[in-house]
Amino acid sequence: MPKVSVIVPVYKAEKYLNRCVDSILNQTFTDFELILVDDGSPDKSGHICGEYVRRDARVATIHKENGGVSTALNAGLDIARGTWIVFVDSDDWCESNYLSDFFCTSETLGDNDVVLQGRRNETSAGIVSSDMVLRDSVYSNIVSGMLQNSLLTFGAPYCKLYPNSLIKEHNIRFPEDYSYGEDTVFFFRVLLLVDRIITISKCNYHYVDYEEDT
Repeated sequence: MPKVSVIVPVYKAEKYLNRCVDSILNQTFTDFELILVDDGSPDKSGHICGEYVRRDARVATIHKENGGVSTALNAGLDIARGTWIVFVDSDDWCESNYLSDFFCTSETLGDNDVVLQGRRNETSAGIVSSDMVLRDSVYSNIVSGMLQNSLLTFGAPYCKLYPNSLIKEHNIRFPEDYSYGEDTVFFFRVLLLVDRIITISKCNYHYVDYEEDT
């Protein structure tokens, strides 16, 4: 059983999917499974996912009819075997220490802890426009941790290490009837149940904003 399940929802991602997947497979932390969820993509994304399955035993692919990002994320959660859950968007990429740095804290992680790290914002040309940096801290007071790190506006699924046992025990899922904000709902449902938020000042996730180039 892998320590981490990395879930990537895939739709119309053929232009950047290779960079995303390669960055995950090149992690210094190797005890993970990678779940690529092809959400009925009409381009070559599904074929690319299949090629990675044949190439690397850590990769699994789900091919499903298009139903939206929430259905894709939930499909990944349904088969995730890892102790911990990590999400990555298919148009973003990660530095090689993305997974390992979640475990760099001196704290012993419990089944009701969530670990968060920051992100780098960049254009499609690779120009970093800003960094979102969190504190190195542990918060038993969840509200305090949220406010001190401005997490009320950071509901995106990536940059977070979630305990799979908590998600499964409480059947936490991304709402499939939302057109916006489904990731924030998921995040807040988890926060209602956690004992601690652990934040680290690492920024290994590259959020690529393609709209900045238009």
